[in-house]
Amino acid sequence: MLGFLMQANDMTDITAEQFTRGMSVVGAGTTAELKAALPSVRARVMDDADAFSAFFKFAFVANKADGMRVLDAEVATALIRLLLVPRWPLGERFAAFLESSGVKNVTKDTWNQTLAFSKAFPTSVDSYEDDGAWPVMVDDFVEHMKKASA
Repeated sequence: MLGFLMQANDMTDITAEQFTRGMSVVGAGTTAELKAALPSVRARVMDDADAFSAFFKFAFVANKADGMRVLDAEVATALIRLLLVPRWPLGERFAAFLESSGVKNVTKDTWNQTLAFSKAFPTSVDSYEDDGAWPVMVDDFVEHMKKASA
């Protein structure tokens, strides 16, 4: 969350300018004030759909390995549990599917489409049509869900 506020390019190398920007966004002058403000900042980002979408996209960039264009599936699964499970009833099933599917990596497009999918199908995949433009991983998840409920 802090890296997102600072608009950091690399979570291990935050510049003075990025740190100052983050402190300004939070309205903090000291690290103690920053620490005290983070819970309300977190709540604001998690509750605002546009802010959450931006944060979700940032999470991909911030958590992929240096030089990689994909997110390790294990990291993606942990992030889905952290970010989507609290707001998407199917999130834990999606994370468990990702864990058991043998997928090694998640592309940026698939990551972003996962958030869109969670919004389009918040509680059920019953109305899902596989002729859409969803990533293969989403198609596979829906097939898995339908088999599990049959």
